[in-house]
Amino acid sequence: MDKVLIVDDNPNSGRLAQYIVNHFNMDSEMVYDGEQALYFLINESPKNLILDLSMPKLGGIDTLLLADQILTQIHDSSIDQKTRVIFYTSTAYEYLAFPKSKHFKVVGYVSKDWTVDYQKKRFRQLLTSRGAA
Repeated sequence: MDKVLIVDDNPNSGRLAQYIVNHFNMDSEMVYDGEQALYFLINESPKNLILDLSMPKLGGIDTLLLADQILTQIHDSSIDQKTRVIFYTSTAYEYLAFPKSKHFKVVGYVSKDWTVDYQKKRFRQLLTSRGAA
């Protein structure tokens, strides 16, 4: 079963994402900031990451960049499969910058401002489309 790490400092948003992911019969783990996410990204190697961009301790982009640096130092060999990243945010799409990464592949975003039904539809598209990774 594919593991999904959900990183969001807002417990309500995180629980909603977790509810949706669990509805798709996917195993999920939730943490509340980028620092906690680093541990899981480095030690657990989830296949999917749902990541809030705006968090107080360590934002989403900085979390990805730091995890990528650490994983590159730990693993010198080639990467079998990148962790798929879905940004979960209220930031308007035109302001999003998707960083290049050796260990992570940004496959899209889900807006917290969308209806729950549309969020569910979009998460399903992004989590089940294997061609995007």
